[in-house]
Amino acid sequence: MAIAAVGLGLACWLFLGDSDERRIRKLFDRVSEEVRKDGPEPPFTEVAKARALAGHIAPRLRLEGLGGMRALTIDAADLPQRIVLFRRELQTFRVDFDQLTINVKADGTAQAFCNAKCAGLP
Repeated sequence: MAIAAVGLGLACWLFLGDSDERRIRKLFDRVSEEVRKDGPEPPFTEVAKARALAGHIAPRLRLEGLGGMRALTIDAADLPQRIVLFRRELQTFRVDFDQLTINVKADGTAQAFCNAKCAGLP
């Protein structure tokens, strides 16, 4: 599954400071690490990872996919529960982001576009 654009506004809430582009790239690295699942997890770990991951996401996340996948918009309040349910369906899962393009605007908001390569076992 490839996602053409991930998190339109994923880092919109970041403030100007120490290299905005670098901070956003580090954020994508953290998201990739927090999404990763290598096997069964205790319920507490599932919830903790879901909350940590949701904490990096803008109030409204929009995913646009290739190959006829329709766009999906998720409110941040629903995200932790959706993440837990999704992770429970898979034994393993990982996401790697590449071709990351970041546009930082003068007002401190940013847009990030990338390809997300996902792999997992049900």
